Amino acid sequence: MEFDSEMLADIEKKLNDDNGNTYELPITEIDGVRIIVEIHKATWRARAQDTTQTVDYCLDIRLKGVFNKGDEHLCHEYVLFNSQCFAELAPALKYAIIFLGICKLDLVRGKLVVETNTEGDTSAKLSALFRSNTRLKVKHDECCVCKDTETTTRTECGHPVCVRCISKLPMADEEPDFDEETMWCERKCPMCRTGFYAIDN
Repeated sequence: MEFDSEMLADIEKKLNDDNGNTYELPITEIDGVRIIVEIHKATWRARAQDTTQTVDYCLDIRLKGVFNKGDEHLCHEYVLFNSQCFAELAPALKYAIIFLGICKLDLVRGKLVVETNTEGDTSAKLSALFRSNTRLKVKHDECCVCKDTETTTRTECGHPVCVRCISKLPMADEEPDFDEETMWCERKCPMCRTGFYAIDN
């Protein structure tokens, strides 16, 4: 797979920009889930006195507008996938193209994976069997929206919602009665209508 040198130079220029060493790829959804796909560039030294710099490029896929629980500053969107690092830009782009072509959304764990996690599927099936015993708290719960997915992802108020359904919930700034004092990314829990902007897994 060959890349146009002008395109690589343009991406490299944007990665070296003062605005954060990231380049957003033109992908907005995967399997109906809204995502952000970025290539990150990091430059670091092995030791403080070492003059040798190492450059790494890696792929980062996050759930658009949904943050990690506990992130009060809304700067770390929920990570669906982080790749290994590459020494050059072209292999990182090649990896992104191949990975996005073969990955699947694991709704049980709320992550993008290459192979189906049969251990997670078995655990989810066992959770469903044990759920009727009210004395037990199980690891997986049925998504309260689609009712056909076992998941470990939860809203801040504790209700189980798979990442596909969370992605489809409208953000506050998409609602017709948007209040300027509400956070743009806030969503309403489909169970209790409590506003949330982060999920836990």
